[in-house]
Amino acid sequence: MSSTAYQTRIPGTSAFGWTIGSFFRPLHALIVAPSQLFLLTLVLMLFHPPDFNFHSIDRAAFGLLILVVLLRVCVLRNPIQWSGAVTTPMLGLLLLAFSGAVSQPNDAETWSLFAAKWLVPFTLYQLAAYIFHDARSLRRFETFSLIVLGYLSLMAVFFLLDARQFIFPRYILDEGLGYHADRARGPFLQAVANGVALNLLGLVALNSFRRRRLRGVLALLFLVALPLAIVATQDPRRLAVFCHVTSAVAFLVSEPAVAARVLMLRARWRYRIGNGRHLCGWRHFAGRSIGRAWTRDVPHGYLSGWLGDVLGEAACRMGCS
Repeated sequence: MSSTAYQTRIPGTSAFGWTIGSFFRPLHALIVAPSQLFLLTLVLMLFHPPDFNFHSIDRAAFGLLILVVLLRVCVLRNPIQWSGAVTTPMLGLLLLAFSGAVSQPNDAETWSLFAAKWLVPFTLYQLAAYIFHDARSLRRFETFSLIVLGYLSLMAVFFLLDARQFIFPRYILDEGLGYHADRARGPFLQAVANGVALNLLGLVALNSFRRRRLRGVLALLFLVALPLAIVATQDPRRLAVFCHVTSAVAFLVSEPAVAARVLMLRARWRYRIGNGRHLCGWRHFAGRSIGRAWTRDVPHGYLSGWLGDVLGEAACRMGCS
């Protein structure tokens, strides 16, 4: 008598499995291509209106990004990425800032400042090491950076020419939000942060030009618009900025590789030294700092750290090494 194997089926199992699989299918797509989620998170942080009711949308995207990267590392069994020359000083500064925040545990603004200036930038920098690891993802990041640079430069030039009807989003022109309403401040609502963004994104454009990816009319437009945009973010009383921009452009054109390294180190260590002074107790400096200004008026203050850490390092990795 031949025995026949029967497969036991539990009623409803197929439907339940199909439901679970459908629920996790988008997560699988994000694990395969996490760079798109990373760039989407940056867009949400950049264009987050201060009066937007659902104020945690950028935080939700940031949490989802962390989850996706952790799942990707576990699935692919990626080794731990640890760049000692950069990560160790950043971690030390993070712990130092945390010890300062612990001394005022009941102050919500202190913890917001700690997250915006230290925790979120450090986390984004570490996540970027697992996301932008191939030529395709780096090229996507480069394209995104050039688009953001074009937008910031265009808005700054419009402000400089007093063509404010073309500036968007419109909350940039609201003098009751942020700081430096008399200068080009972009969606950051802070002219200093806008200037830092233009400088660092300019390094990405310089690297694209050096590798002949940015050519022709578009490269010429960037060459003309970027110095004007940087000037628009500065205090008009500081005439030295014109000499600074002129000399910087001449240096970039003559020695692009050396200039990229020098400017990147200069921007990074000015950013670090300034935050170190804040931690040492310079209260007047802290009152005017980028992080405190943003966490007081704008909920997306993470962009300061992103531009100082992730974007600058990606620029160096793409062509300065």
